[in-house]
Amino acid sequence: MPSPASSTSAAPATGVVPPRFHWSVRTLFTMLATFLMMIPLLAAALVLQALVPNPTTEADFLLGNIPSLLVPFGAIGLVWVFMRYIDRRPLREAGLFVDRRTLPTFVLGTVLLIALQVGAVGLTTSLGFSYPSRAIEVGALLWIVDLLARALVHASFCEELLFRGYLMQTLPQRSPWVVAAISAVAFGLLHMLSQGQNGVLERLAYAAGPTGWAFLA
Repeated sequence: MPSPASSTSAAPATGVVPPRFHWSVRTLFTMLATFLMMIPLLAAALVLQALVPNPTTEADFLLGNIPSLLVPFGAIGLVWVFMRYIDRRPLREAGLFVDRRTLPTFVLGTVLLIALQVGAVGLTTSLGFSYPSRAIEVGALLWIVDLLARALVHASFCEELLFRGYLMQTLPQRSPWVVAAISAVAFGLLHMLSQGQNGVLERLAYAAGPTGWAFLA
Protein backbone atom coordinates (compact mmCIF):
# COMPACT_ATOMS: atom_id res chain seq x y z
CA MET A 1 0.00 0.00 0.00
CA PRO A 2 1.39 3.43 -0.89
CA SER A 3 2.49 5.58 2.02
CA PRO A 4 -0.14 8.25 2.82
CA ALA A 5 0.82 11.88 2.55
CA SER A 6 2.26 13.11 5.83
CA SER A 7 0.47 16.46 5.94
CA THR A 8 -2.00 18.64 4.11
CA SER A 9 -1.55 21.79 6.14
CA ALA A 10 2.14 22.62 5.91
CA ALA A 11 4.96 21.94 3.47
CA PRO A 12 7.35 19.18 4.62
CA ALA A 13 10.93 20.03 5.49
CA THR A 14 12.09 18.55 2.18
CA GLY A 15 10.42 21.39 0.30
CA VAL A 16 7.78 19.16 -1.37
CA VAL A 17 4.64 21.19 -1.99
CA PRO A 18 1.62 19.71 -0.14
CA PRO A 19 -1.48 18.70 -2.12
CA ARG A 20 -4.11 21.28 -2.97
CA PHE A 21 -7.50 20.97 -1.26
CA HIS A 22 -8.41 19.25 2.00
CA TRP A 23 -8.25 15.44 1.97
CA SER A 24 -12.05 15.22 2.23
CA VAL A 25 -12.37 17.24 -0.98
CA ARG A 26 -9.86 14.98 -2.71
CA THR A 27 -11.96 12.02 -1.56
CA LEU A 28 -15.03 13.57 -3.17
CA PHE A 29 -13.03 14.16 -6.36
CA THR A 30 -12.19 10.45 -6.41
CA MET A 31 -15.84 9.50 -6.01
CA LEU A 32 -16.83 11.92 -8.76
CA ALA A 33 -14.15 10.40 -11.00
CA THR A 34 -16.04 7.07 -11.03
CA PHE A 35 -18.72 8.85 -13.06
CA LEU A 36 -16.49 11.07 -15.18
CA MET A 37 -14.33 8.14 -16.30
CA MET A 38 -17.43 6.78 -18.10
CA ILE A 39 -17.32 9.55 -20.71
CA PRO A 40 -15.25 7.48 -23.22
CA LEU A 41 -17.62 4.53 -22.63
CA LEU A 42 -20.71 6.63 -23.32
CA ALA A 43 -19.21 8.13 -26.46
CA ALA A 44 -18.25 4.70 -27.83
CA ALA A 45 -21.63 3.24 -26.87
CA LEU A 46 -23.47 5.95 -28.80
CA VAL A 47 -21.35 5.28 -31.88
CA LEU A 48 -21.93 1.51 -31.62
CA GLN A 49 -25.65 2.01 -31.14
CA ALA A 50 -25.74 3.99 -34.37
CA LEU A 51 -23.61 1.50 -36.31
CA VAL A 52 -24.97 -1.76 -34.83
CA PRO A 53 -28.43 -1.06 -33.41
CA ASN A 54 -29.39 -4.76 -33.21
CA PRO A 55 -26.33 -6.95 -32.49
CA THR A 56 -26.89 -10.55 -33.57
CA THR A 57 -23.52 -12.06 -34.55
CA GLU A 58 -20.42 -12.99 -32.55
CA ALA A 59 -18.58 -10.06 -34.13
CA ASP A 60 -21.33 -7.74 -32.91
CA PHE A 61 -20.99 -9.21 -29.44
CA LEU A 62 -17.25 -8.57 -29.41
CA LEU A 63 -17.75 -5.00 -30.61
CA GLY A 64 -20.04 -4.48 -27.63
CA ASN A 65 -17.02 -4.80 -25.34
CA ILE A 66 -15.21 -1.83 -26.88
CA PRO A 67 -16.88 0.75 -24.59
CA SER A 68 -15.68 -1.13 -21.50
CA LEU A 69 -12.14 -1.27 -22.85
CA LEU A 70 -12.11 2.53 -23.17
CA VAL A 71 -13.01 3.23 -19.53
CA PRO A 72 -9.38 2.92 -18.31
CA PHE A 73 -8.42 5.83 -20.58
CA GLY A 74 -10.85 8.00 -18.66
CA ALA A 75 -9.64 6.71 -15.27
CA ILE A 76 -5.94 7.12 -16.09
CA GLY A 77 -6.53 10.60 -17.51
CA LEU A 78 -8.34 11.73 -14.38
CA VAL A 79 -5.70 10.28 -12.04
CA TRP A 80 -3.01 12.03 -14.11
CA VAL A 81 -4.86 15.33 -13.67
CA PHE A 82 -5.23 14.72 -9.92
CA MET A 83 -1.57 13.82 -9.46
CA ARG A 84 -0.24 16.67 -11.61
CA TYR A 85 -2.48 19.54 -10.59
CA ILE A 86 -3.78 18.57 -7.12
CA ASP A 87 -1.14 16.37 -5.49
CA ARG A 88 1.69 17.74 -7.67
CA ARG A 89 3.49 14.41 -7.65
CA PRO A 90 4.50 11.85 -10.33
CA LEU A 91 1.79 9.57 -11.72
CA ARG A 92 3.88 6.56 -10.67
CA GLU A 93 3.19 7.36 -7.01
CA ALA A 94 -0.48 6.56 -7.57
CA GLY A 95 0.62 2.96 -8.20
CA LEU A 96 0.40 3.05 -12.00
CA PHE A 97 3.66 1.61 -13.32
CA VAL A 98 4.98 -1.57 -14.90
CA ASP A 99 7.83 -3.69 -13.54
CA ARG A 100 8.97 -7.32 -13.65
CA ARG A 101 6.11 -8.42 -11.38
CA THR A 102 3.36 -6.85 -13.45
CA LEU A 103 2.78 -9.59 -16.04
CA PRO A 104 2.96 -12.58 -13.63
CA THR A 105 0.58 -10.99 -11.13
CA PHE A 106 -1.77 -9.87 -13.90
CA VAL A 107 -1.93 -13.40 -15.33
CA LEU A 108 -2.45 -14.87 -11.85
CA GLY A 109 -5.23 -12.41 -11.08
CA THR A 110 -6.91 -13.11 -14.43
CA VAL A 111 -6.86 -16.88 -13.89
CA LEU A 112 -8.25 -16.50 -10.38
CA LEU A 113 -10.99 -14.16 -11.61
CA ILE A 114 -12.13 -16.63 -14.28
CA ALA A 115 -11.94 -19.62 -11.92
CA LEU A 116 -13.91 -17.91 -9.16
CA GLN A 117 -16.52 -16.54 -11.54
CA VAL A 118 -17.04 -19.84 -13.35
CA GLY A 119 -17.17 -21.71 -10.04
CA ALA A 120 -19.63 -19.27 -8.48
CA VAL A 121 -21.93 -19.29 -11.52
CA GLY A 122 -21.83 -23.09 -11.74
CA LEU A 123 -22.58 -23.54 -8.04
CA THR A 124 -25.42 -21.02 -7.82
CA THR A 125 -26.97 -22.30 -11.04
CA SER A 126 -26.83 -25.94 -9.90
CA LEU A 127 -28.48 -24.98 -6.60
CA GLY A 128 -31.25 -23.10 -8.39
CA PHE A 129 -30.31 -19.66 -7.10
CA SER A 130 -29.56 -18.07 -10.47
CA TYR A 131 -30.37 -18.35 -14.13
CA PRO A 132 -28.12 -20.38 -16.46
CA SER A 133 -24.83 -18.72 -17.26
CA ARG A 134 -24.62 -16.36 -20.20
CA ALA A 135 -21.81 -18.60 -21.45
CA ILE A 136 -24.49 -21.04 -22.59
CA GLU A 137 -25.99 -18.35 -24.82
CA VAL A 138 -22.87 -16.82 -26.37
CA GLY A 139 -20.26 -19.56 -25.98
CA ALA A 140 -17.59 -19.99 -23.33
CA LEU A 141 -14.83 -18.10 -25.17
CA LEU A 142 -16.95 -15.03 -25.88
CA TRP A 143 -18.26 -15.13 -22.32
CA ILE A 144 -14.71 -15.05 -20.96
CA VAL A 145 -13.84 -12.11 -23.24
CA ASP A 146 -16.91 -10.29 -21.97
CA LEU A 147 -16.01 -11.13 -18.35
CA LEU A 148 -12.46 -9.81 -18.71
CA ALA A 149 -13.55 -6.63 -20.50
CA ARG A 150 -16.31 -5.71 -18.07
CA ALA A 151 -15.11 -7.13 -14.75
CA LEU A 152 -11.32 -6.93 -15.00
CA VAL A 153 -10.70 -3.93 -17.25
CA HIS A 154 -13.80 -1.78 -16.86
CA ALA A 155 -14.53 -2.28 -13.16
CA SER A 156 -11.61 -3.79 -11.25
CA PHE A 157 -8.69 -1.95 -12.85
CA CYS A 158 -10.33 1.47 -12.76
CA GLU A 159 -11.69 1.09 -9.23
CA GLU A 160 -8.33 -0.13 -7.92
CA LEU A 161 -6.54 2.77 -9.59
CA LEU A 162 -8.91 5.35 -8.13
CA PHE A 163 -9.61 4.01 -4.64
CA ARG A 164 -6.59 1.84 -3.78
CA GLY A 165 -4.17 3.76 -5.97
CA TYR A 166 -4.81 7.48 -6.01
CA LEU A 167 -7.04 7.92 -2.94
CA MET A 168 -5.01 5.85 -0.46
CA GLN A 169 -1.73 7.61 -1.28
CA THR A 170 -3.26 11.08 -1.06
CA LEU A 171 -4.88 10.66 2.38
CA PRO A 172 -2.86 12.25 5.21
CA GLN A 173 -3.83 9.84 8.00
CA ARG A 174 -0.86 7.87 9.35
CA SER A 175 -2.78 4.71 10.30
CA PRO A 176 -3.20 2.30 7.36
CA TRP A 177 -6.43 1.07 8.97
CA VAL A 178 -7.92 4.56 8.87
CA VAL A 179 -6.74 5.07 5.28
CA ALA A 180 -8.26 1.74 4.22
CA ALA A 181 -11.51 2.52 6.04
CA ILE A 182 -11.91 5.93 4.38
CA SER A 183 -11.24 4.45 0.94
CA ALA A 184 -13.68 1.58 1.56
CA VAL A 185 -16.48 3.81 2.87
CA ALA A 186 -16.07 6.23 -0.05
CA PHE A 187 -16.33 3.31 -2.47
CA GLY A 188 -19.28 1.78 -0.64
CA LEU A 189 -21.25 5.04 -0.50
CA LEU A 190 -21.28 5.17 -4.29
CA HIS A 191 -23.32 1.97 -4.32
CA MET A 192 -26.15 3.74 -2.50
CA LEU A 193 -26.83 5.37 -5.85
CA SER A 194 -27.37 2.00 -7.55
CA GLN A 195 -30.77 1.29 -9.02
CA GLY A 196 -33.09 -1.35 -7.59
CA GLN A 197 -33.05 -0.26 -3.94
CA ASN A 198 -35.79 1.69 -2.21
CA GLY A 199 -35.33 3.60 1.00
CA VAL A 200 -32.27 4.60 2.98
CA LEU A 201 -32.01 1.40 5.02
CA GLU A 202 -32.16 -0.82 1.94
CA ARG A 203 -29.52 1.26 0.21
CA LEU A 204 -27.28 1.14 3.30
CA ALA A 205 -27.64 -2.63 3.45
CA TYR A 206 -26.77 -2.91 -0.23
CA ALA A 207 -23.72 -0.67 0.19
CA ALA A 208 -22.40 -2.71 3.14
CA GLY A 209 -21.21 -5.51 0.85
CA PRO A 210 -19.08 -3.36 -1.51
CA THR A 211 -17.71 -1.48 1.52
CA GLY A 212 -16.54 -4.71 3.12
CA TRP A 213 -14.98 -6.01 -0.08
CA ALA A 214 -13.25 -2.67 -0.65
CA PHE A 215 -11.79 -2.79 2.86
CA LEU A 216 -10.45 -6.31 2.23
CA ALA A 217 -8.96 -5.13 -1.07
